[in-house]
Amino acid sequence: MLRPARRALGEQLGLLALMCRRPDLLAPMLSIWVASWGAGEHGPVTTYFLLEIGATTEQIGNFGVIRTVGALLCSPVYGWLLDRRSAFAPVLLASFCCSFGCLFRGLAPVGDTAALYASHVVLGLGAVNFWNVVGAYAALATPRDMRPVVVSGFQ
Repeated sequence: MLRPARRALGEQLGLLALMCRRPDLLAPMLSIWVASWGAGEHGPVTTYFLLEIGATTEQIGNFGVIRTVGALLCSPVYGWLLDRRSAFAPVLLASFCCSFGCLFRGLAPVGDTAALYASHVVLGLGAVNFWNVVGAYAALATPRDMRPVVVSGFQ
């Protein structure tokens, strides 16, 4: 029973060592771990926050549709950027949209649903793709035998 746990722990420590030796992987992986922690913290309370500042449940559903459509439309663009250029621009753009969209949503005045819609458009342009972009980059930038460990560390 302890043998698989020790092996998994060893693989995760190997991933951490790889990240520390490779600055090109450290920054994107740290950013995704921080973003995942933040999303885990604000995810459960976002609906209540939106209701408190004046959004209706229908509008909250619309916000989800806006983010999903943004992800569907922008995913090919992010994929093209990853394939043709480097990961720098897509990671930077997606993290900017994530940060600015969340900031804009958090600072929206009570009752200003136009600001909420605008913030969710910005979130749809990049925040939804942030995890995909960083995950794809991390998987491509690591040796083939380390990819399963990177993907598990990514989550």
